[in-house]
Amino acid sequence: MVSVSFDPLLVLPLPKDLLGAACSECDKPQAVWKLTRSPVELPFICSLCLLYKSRWAEENVEPIAGLIQAVEGKLGKMFDRDEKRCLVRAEDADRIMFAIVATNRAFSMRDRMEKKANS
Repeated sequence: MVSVSFDPLLVLPLPKDLLGAACSECDKPQAVWKLTRSPVELPFICSLCLLYKSRWAEENVEPIAGLIQAVEGKLGKMFDRDEKRCLVRAEDADRIMFAIVATNRAFSMRDRMEKKANS
């Protein structure tokens, strides 16, 4: 599986009662993340905007595309895409972002445990 580097401390999943809030980037009611270091009052963002409109996304176009292709291959189905080959369904983007965040959190915890064990 392709890995994508992401600082998992930058986002937190929204609590259930806030899921579907307006995204602070695209204003669509599909936010699932809270930005932890945002200067804005309501720093909610959707997975599509994280994957395609964030500064992190601009720096990781190839790894993100590779991960999406790998997930499609594992699932045996293609996600819906637009003319730029970007995902169009928020649910598909959520699946990808949750995988990225969870994987990076697991790697971060493993690294901390190894560092602690070696101290």
